[in-house]
Amino acid sequence: MDKSLLNYQFYKSFRMPIHKNDKVFLKIIKDRDGVNKTIFAGDIVNINLTGLNFSTNKILRDGEEISIMIYTKRFFNNWDFEVKGKIVRSFYESPNSRNIVYGVLLDSVEEDSELAYFLKDFINRFSSSRLKEYLLESAVSEKKISTNEGIELYSLMSSLYITSSKDPVIESLTTATEILDCEYARVYKINLDAHVLENTFSSNNEKVKDTDFRHGLIGNVFTSGSVVNLDLRRLEKHPYNIHDMKTALAHPLYNRQHKTIGVIEFVNKNGGKKFTIKDERFIKLVASLISHHFDDFVPHSRITQIEELNPIEKKIEPLYIGQSLESIEIRKIINSLKTKADNILIVGEDGVGKIELARGIHNQGSTALQEIFHLNCNNTHEASKHIAQNLEEAHLATEGALLLEEPGKLSIKDQKILFELISRSKKRVITVSSKDLQSLVESGHFLKKLYFYISKAHLHLRPLRNRKDELMDIVHDLIKREADRREITPPKLDEETVDRIMSHTWPENMKELKKTIKKAMMKFDPQSEIYIDVMPLSSRHRPKKNTKMYDIINELALHTDRSIYFNNHKLMLNDIIRRKLEK
Repeated sequence: MDKSLLNYQFYKSFRMPIHKNDKVFLKIIKDRDGVNKTIFAGDIVNINLTGLNFSTNKILRDGEEISIMIYTKRFFNNWDFEVKGKIVRSFYESPNSRNIVYGVLLDSVEEDSELAYFLKDFINRFSSSRLKEYLLESAVSEKKISTNEGIELYSLMSSLYITSSKDPVIESLTTATEILDCEYARVYKINLDAHVLENTFSSNNEKVKDTDFRHGLIGNVFTSGSVVNLDLRRLEKHPYNIHDMKTALAHPLYNRQHKTIGVIEFVNKNGGKKFTIKDERFIKLVASLISHHFDDFVPHSRITQIEELNPIEKKIEPLYIGQSLESIEIRKIINSLKTKADNILIVGEDGVGKIELARGIHNQGSTALQEIFHLNCNNTHEASKHIAQNLEEAHLATEGALLLEEPGKLSIKDQKILFELISRSKKRVITVSSKDLQSLVESGHFLKKLYFYISKAHLHLRPLRNRKDELMDIVHDLIKREADRREITPPKLDEETVDRIMSHTWPENMKELKKTIKKAMMKFDPQSEIYIDVMPLSSRHRPKKNTKMYDIINELALHTDRSIYFNNHKLMLNDIIRRKLEK
């Protein structure tokens, strides 16, 4: 079996470095007549529960099964135990060294094994500074590659790209299927004349019929250029439902020009499990390796240009900007919702970008090829008068999406009509609201069964004034987008401008910020200027009297989310007025 992918998986795992002062040693042993005999000693480089690296000048074969004795030399609590494993990789320690570093994938061990207890004891002896160093290293190990990993990385890439296999695509596909522990995998290539994706390779040697490049799971991956991690285990209906598919993981394939030319798909993780975030990272490597074999594949058609079938050429902008843990989590939820048919409720203050997000989820998701119908309930009189007529135009019996705006402003009577109509619909309902509908349910102003129907998934978008820690990330991202549209280098911000941006409360949220940056970019002259002058709208007038009370009310406004605490300001002001009148 080709060990390239196994090699990569081993490389990516974080192993605890062993120093000489740790007094941890290693011997390669063999069983001779029932007695373990030392063959040679080596220097242990690093270790974890699943693998280790050791250095020696002896020559060993990749794939060789070995037994290793790990022992310590201390005054107290010495260790002496055996582990077994297989050599999965090797590379020279440094350019001029005769020593070879071997990577050993250890046989599976239990949580209460000697190795596990040894690692716990070993880590417990660390100083706080060393522990902090390793925690940081493990946290960023997938983002950075240090210079001293150069030789190891080069040997890895050589093994990944240079292969003697007669059929490298099938070899890589089969190996990846085993590592991901799933039933089968398939590779699809685009046929422009027929407008289909053809199944060219299968790990189980079972080919499926050609698929329209716009339809289904692989169609969505091909047209959106994004990874899709699908979980259908508990869904009765879904646009991607096909026979026997429970879970699936798919990634686009590219040629040398970075044009999308196909899709790789893994189906049904064994044991009834779903594919993980770690699996998503792994499929990126697999897709890169498979794509390598299609570098020179440039599809041509007599009547269609590749760009028309390749929306990946149009850069897909992230639907939610920000680098905080909360924003990263929201993006993960958004990405998972793209491939599901669940109804979604998006709550947030006016201007935070709810409608843009709703349309983005639709346009990049499983319903992208169907129409999205927008029903605006802001005008309660018009909605009440025409709700049934409007929804008739939405063709509820057909697939697609219904964008429902501010249903909380409807009367209970109209909410009942709305529920009766959409509950029989085939459309996915994406609802946006500037008020927390759950609070309205509790106060009797919103229909409970309608709330549960539209909120199978829930997203809450914070106002900009509560996202100060990532406000500048958002600003820089918006400036870059505007600069890209104008095909100019993104301008910089001076300290004074940054201070203005950070001190402004942005009452209209993203709507105001986008408008302000667009206005600044229109005034910016790339020929003579480097810095952009972003001027937020002036803050409200500060009164000369009752300044303390004004500050209290203003502070409350700044630190509360009006989509959740929408009555607090009104109640507090009424109470202040009442107290004034009583004096």
